[in-house]
Amino acid sequence: MASSSAFYFKFYEPDLNPTGFSGEVGGRVSSTELQPKLGYLFSEMSTPEVADQLQFRKVWVVQEGQGTFQDVNVNVVNVEHTGQIHFVTGAPAPGADSASSPLSYPTGLYGTLGNSNFTGNVDAPIYIGSTEQDDSFSVWIRQTIPTGAGTDALSSFAFQVRGTKVT
Repeated sequence: MASSSAFYFKFYEPDLNPTGFSGEVGGRVSSTELQPKLGYLFSEMSTPEVADQLQFRKVWVVQEGQGTFQDVNVNVVNVEHTGQIHFVTGAPAPGADSASSPLSYPTGLYGTLGNSNFTGNVDAPIYIGSTEQDDSFSVWIRQTIPTGAGTDALSSFAFQVRGTKVT
């Protein structure tokens, strides 16, 4: 996969990427590039009255540019509603992991992910290590809409992939 783009890393949807809240989410990397617009990744949820509401989505990060990177980290930035977006990635991250619906914690060959796995946020990047052209890794994102959050239920954010290019 050669890239003529100035970007070394691109984001893709997984095979299983339903709209709304029904259908399985997860799986292997697809050929559909993730679109950077509000409402594309997460579905709008009503404001919870009794308990926090959770929604899960998966994206793939693929290094399409040539070269080798060291000390690659993933982070989220520009989070509209602090505390709503957390993520998990890195080893082990098999391609077959999935969730029975966007409202369920994902499961995979490594077991079920839980609340304590989602440690990545605006203040806590997750270390990936080294990558080369055509390497990929998955990222599970959890959106938490807290009780009484008001009418603005969707949180905008951006992913940031950082590393040092060594070749």
